[in-house]
Amino acid sequence: MKLKKYLSIAFVSLFLIFSSIMPVSASGSFSLSVSASSVSASGTFTATVSASSCAGQFTVSVSNGSGGGTCWLDNSSQSYTITAGSSGTVTVTATANDVTDYDENSVTGIKTKSVTIKSSSSSSSSSSSSSSSSSSSSSSTTTDTTEEETKSSVCTLSSLSVSTGTLSPEFDASTTEYTVDLEAGSTEIEISAKAKDSAATVSGTGTKELEAGENTFSIKCTAEDGSTKTYKITVNVDDTPSVYTTYNDQKLGVVVNQSNIGLPDGFEETTVTLEDEEVIAYYNANMDKTIVYLVNEDDEKNFYLYDSETSSITSIFIPVTLLGRNVYVVDIDEESQIRDGMIYQELTINEVTLYGWVYEDENYGNFQLIMVMNDQGEMVLYQYETTEDSLQLYNDYVAEDEVEQFTTLTYVFIATTIIAAGFAVYMFMKYRNFKNKSISAIKEIYLKDDLNANENQD
Repeated sequence: MKLKKYLSIAFVSLFLIFSSIMPVSASGSFSLSVSASSVSASGTFTATVSASSCAGQFTVSVSNGSGGGTCWLDNSSQSYTITAGSSGTVTVTATANDVTDYDENSVTGIKTKSVTIKSSSSSSSSSSSSSSSSSSSSSSTTTDTTEEETKSSVCTLSSLSVSTGTLSPEFDASTTEYTVDLEAGSTEIEISAKAKDSAATVSGTGTKELEAGENTFSIKCTAEDGSTKTYKITVNVDDTPSVYTTYNDQKLGVVVNQSNIGLPDGFEETTVTLEDEEVIAYYNANMDKTIVYLVNEDDEKNFYLYDSETSSITSIFIPVTLLGRNVYVVDIDEESQIRDGMIYQELTINEVTLYGWVYEDENYGNFQLIMVMNDQGEMVLYQYETTEDSLQLYNDYVAEDEVEQFTTLTYVFIATTIIAAGFAVYMFMKYRNFKNKSISAIKEIYLKDDLNANENQD
């Protein structure tokens, strides 16, 4: 019997121990309480909203009275002083607007409490005068007190429209983001909106200027109690180019919206003729270079060099910064890509990708060569050393004047060689002629001697 008793005690003890250490997951909830069940006319009482194991926004509203408001609670409470009306019943309502418990489950619902407003009455004739006076005083007090109505928290729109194009999707008060697609050349749009609650205000409407591309506008609806909801309209104005040209077998179009293109320093807006159309361009007097902003078929936008003599595009023109130097990446023609002992390929220098040369000889594997345009509009060579991450001008090339000098010397050498060869041939012919004459003269002498000898013998 004692053993059974001890086992029971041990079982209960273990249950209590495990119950105390095991986690308990309690669902979130909220409650509403009031400090009194009844109150005199224009009297006050306290209403308290409490959140248990949950967090979020709560709204306390009052009917036939004033007070309340919106608060954020996180396993906490908030009290409001409520002022009753002149008669009847005061109703206090607590609403969970956007509340979740600690397990991320949504907590919703409405809690209400009612408080009766006491009415004054005469209990005896002897106190009628006093009651009358008191009633008069009370009436006077009630008349002098301004009754505050509960402020509305409705901040939704009842309508939203545009003067041109169509909202997508169709307007719905619960949908806050819309798009409108317009044709190229659209310059303005008028936005109209109306609040669902007459006490709410709307801002962000009216006539709006448009640019080619994406234009975003916000329309805010503000409730009487200060609550807000923002609706967004994105107006896409077609920016398809109207002027196209070709370069390196690529179709390029003049970008319509050039408001934020990151124009390089020193360039000023001008106009040029491209494909018989006048288009926006930019000219740098110091470099004596003109560029236009174009987009290719892959929707990649870049500057391109423009040749005024041929009214055509001659190269891409990309401003970059290489180790503190502001230079421009341009296209290198196929003939210039060939350099003895070097390979032309894609390089990455200072996180900038461009084409240049590497040496075929592995002993010079840490050296690379690039050709870019400087801020004077000149093509220059730079040698990049990878181990020390350094860039310097490369002077091991033949300048134009040296090429001309080399060409002149070559012609002089060839001419001198031809003259010398001609002179040598001339001297050789003269020598042969002299030699032939000498031999003939000697033969004649010998013949004369022989004739004389024969004559003497006769």
